[in-house]
Order: sequence, then structure tokens, then C-alpha cells
Amino acid sequence: MSGKFGFSTCKEVTHLVLQGEDRQLGVTERLKVRMHLMICKACPIFAEQVALMRQASQRWRQYSETADSSGTDPSPRP
Repeated sequence: MSGKFGFSTCKEVTHLVLQGEDRQLGVTERLKVRMHLMICKACPIFAEQVALMRQASQRWRQYSETADSSGTDPSPRP
């Protein structure tokens, strides 16, 4: 389903952005996302937040793997 003038809706684009975390989007899907991000004010912020969460998750994974191999506990202390 698309919004006015055949453009993708915010709901469709957020779904595609999240799917893009799990798999490579096809050419048509990537084009839909790019076109929508150019005309929407909120969705680029959402896409940036998803990217930030991915980076934080990767850093935590690296940190915990390093801590596991050194025998330290990566859990925060109160």
C-alpha cells in the first residue's frame, strides 16, 4: 500500500528500515526508502536512531566478547 501519489507511507518505510537490519533490501525497496526519506521529516530521524542502536549493539558485543576472553564481568555495577 502506498500513500498519495504512489509514495510509500511512513509505516511502510519504517518496516523496510527494520527489515534492512536483517536482510539486504532489494533495489525497489531501497529506492522506496530513499525517495521517502527525501520528503519526510520524521523517518530520517527514525533511520538514524536504528543505525545508532545497531552501532551500540555492535560495540557492546565487541566489549562483552573482549571482557569474556579476559575473564572480567562486563555487567555494570550499581
